[in-house]
Amino acid sequence: MGYAKLEPVFSNVRELPMSPYNTCTVELDGPWAPDLPDYRWQDLFAKSDNNRYLALVAWDMDGCFNPGFRLVVIDKRTKTVREARRVAGCCDAISWDASGFEYKTFGFLSENVFSELVEVV
Repeated sequence: MGYAKLEPVFSNVRELPMSPYNTCTVELDGPWAPDLPDYRWQDLFAKSDNNRYLALVAWDMDGCFNPGFRLVVIDKRTKTVREARRVAGCCDAISWDASGFEYKTFGFLSENVFSELVEVV
């Protein structure tokens, strides 16, 4: 089954002070686009192999010295938006593997904890 195109468009990209990470705004371009939470976003995203899911990275700062993030996953089939729990640290990369979205944080190994947000078939 094919899913409609849905592409993130990042704008107002700027560097977080004293870090190599960016903050930005994001809009979704496609025939259907959900309303997104009012977050500060990182300019990273990943898609599932079958194009059903799109994951975006939202900053979740707990004070100046405790950065964190959460994945926001859009399901094009059910037209829903789900959020993962907060992860401490800064997201270096995000990708899809057979059981869900995998992320890499600065100073930590990759983890795959977001399979509960997707239906792997």
